Amino acid sequence: MKSGNPNISVRRIAFILSGFTVGLITFFLAGPSCCNKNQGLNILVMAFSILSGILIAIITTLGEPRDLRHDKNWRVASAHKRLKTRSMYRCTVLFYVYLIVISSVFVAALLDSIMSPGSGIARWAERFSLSAGSSALFWSFGLPSSIRKIQDERLEIEVSRKRNAQG
Repeated sequence: MKSGNPNISVRRIAFILSGFTVGLITFFLAGPSCCNKNQGLNILVMAFSILSGILIAIITTLGEPRDLRHDKNWRVASAHKRLKTRSMYRCTVLFYVYLIVISSVFVAALLDSIMSPGSGIARWAERFSLSAGSSALFWSFGLPSSIRKIQDERLEIEVSRKRNAQG
């Protein structure tokens, strides 16, 4: 189901808004008990560092021009390129969200070390980090289907190429 603009999916907008909702719920429900130790922030950094690496691999795979050489003409290749560019853009935005999470954890740890123990600013920074991490993790659930879609597309291209070669 699409909205009035053919490039904007209602489903995608609902997914993005759901991620923000998860982040807001986490922000308001994350009391002092969840942010008392830096262990949680360390886990966030580790998880999003790994996810960032996976996302770079996905972006690299998406940008592989090898798939375009099997297209029959330049118009098909151009349409195929637009789809790939859109997917790479979405992955790049998610990568920046990961960087925001990692950066906010860094700022929270820095504030915690320079402010007095139990400082309100440091706690708010930790809550923001946890909230941003929750939203980003929610949005990451779309990655496995992106990977599957890339591989399905590549398999279809290869089958089509072999079919055309055999006649």
